[in-house]
Amino acid sequence: MTKKIIIIAVVAVLLVAILAFFAILAPGSRNDDGNTTNDTTTASSEGDQDPVGDGAQDTTTAFVESDLPDDLDFADQEISFLIWSDHTMNEFYVDGMSGDIIGDEIYERNLAVEDALNIKLTYTEEPGSADHMGTFKEKMQIDVNSGACEYDIVAGYSRTAPSMALDGSLLELTGMNYLDFSKPWWPEALITDCTVNDKLYFCSGDISTNLLWMMTATFFNKDLIAQYGLENPYDLVKNNQWTLDKMIEMTSDKYNDLDGAGEKDAGDVYGNVIYNINVDGFLTASGFVALEKNSDGEIIISPTVSTEKTYDLLDKLGEYLNGADVFFKNSTSVRDIFFEERAIFTSDRVFIVAGKDNGKQGKIEFEYGIVPLPKYDSAQDKFYTSVGHPYTMYAVSIGVDEKNIDGIAATIEMMASESYRRVTPAVFESAMKYKYASDDTASEMYDILRENVRFDLGRLYSTEIGDLYKTMRTVVFNNAKTFASQYKGISKLMNAGIEKISSGFADQ
Repeated sequence: MTKKIIIIAVVAVLLVAILAFFAILAPGSRNDDGNTTNDTTTASSEGDQDPVGDGAQDTTTAFVESDLPDDLDFADQEISFLIWSDHTMNEFYVDGMSGDIIGDEIYERNLAVEDALNIKLTYTEEPGSADHMGTFKEKMQIDVNSGACEYDIVAGYSRTAPSMALDGSLLELTGMNYLDFSKPWWPEALITDCTVNDKLYFCSGDISTNLLWMMTATFFNKDLIAQYGLENPYDLVKNNQWTLDKMIEMTSDKYNDLDGAGEKDAGDVYGNVIYNINVDGFLTASGFVALEKNSDGEIIISPTVSTEKTYDLLDKLGEYLNGADVFFKNSTSVRDIFFEERAIFTSDRVFIVAGKDNGKQGKIEFEYGIVPLPKYDSAQDKFYTSVGHPYTMYAVSIGVDEKNIDGIAATIEMMASESYRRVTPAVFESAMKYKYASDDTASEMYDILRENVRFDLGRLYSTEIGDLYKTMRTVVFNNAKTFASQYKGISKLMNAGIEKISSGFADQ
């Protein structure tokens, strides 16, 4: 195979950001979708998306190439995937070229991988979102225990493979030929954070389009900002004034009982609306992280869990959400309030700009802006971005035949590298920046979001550490101000979870 540099249409301002995307991500926080039944999304292709419009600028950009040998040939080896069918945005395969720019790049990526390695990609679909993790894991474990090994690669909801690693169902990745986790298509922060005792059992990055789509941001209605005479959030970000206190100030005294029901409900006007699970993003944005590793590489409870700053943050969020000007609900239907222009702000995952919401087509149809979630205060060094859990972790079944491992590893590596050069630019440029962002500054904000994504091992092992984030959310939703007193009991559960995780990554 002769490898070639792929030419992609990108704007000049993105040159550094695209090349640096995953390599510069910093470690950090979590978002727990495992405790709600309303965030299950249906598999969807991007068929309603159009190619980049006339506003795109053509810039020739060379991306880093893979170091895979040119002469790899795996003799028509079948590489079988078990994938979660209820992923949010298309990621794995499409049946053919359709004119949908993202889908077409996925199709071309898969063809390029099959042709270069002389392999055949096959997919078996199984529901595997937060509500179906158990049955998805069971299907994989039955396959391993039976010795059939129908599935080489498991590609599922982000918390599934971490759980399977503790069960001994996965192969360790760093010792495999052809996988090169120093490449920019593997996010350095995620890989570093998920490597324990020098072992890595799961990975993600450009290989998962959903990792991009699940970044959490704050959207604002430009017309409402102007009508209320509020400061421009873009200027606040640039001047380091976009803080939680500033958001609270800008959304105060905005409630209007529009439907006359005499109480807060989905028919009213608000300063801010939030789908419950996205409250976690405010923790990440403030620098919070549940688990860290000490200088010896041992997992520990992060010091940020039990600080006055965290206690103050939870108290402040509790008062804010339970005030008149904010509406929150454990349902994606809360997004309709923003879509219908009855809220100035919403903090949500960026995929809402694509009109994908549990199979519905609600979307933003007005001039909007996008900024990161606010900092805790202006002393914070940077903005931090949380990523929602519905992205894909890739792992290799422990049941695979040893003679097939090289082909499997080369497939994962090439799919990631081809996604980096083909699919990620299509998603970011076509869908996020040009089709849906309504101004050039919004494009700059997307760059900030990507450059400051944070990960946290405690997010991936939320169940094992006693559902810390669920406890924190509950304190906020009830405006209870009791987290400090609850922490002692929670810390015991967290330490027990740390022992379990550490044991799962110990020598086997």
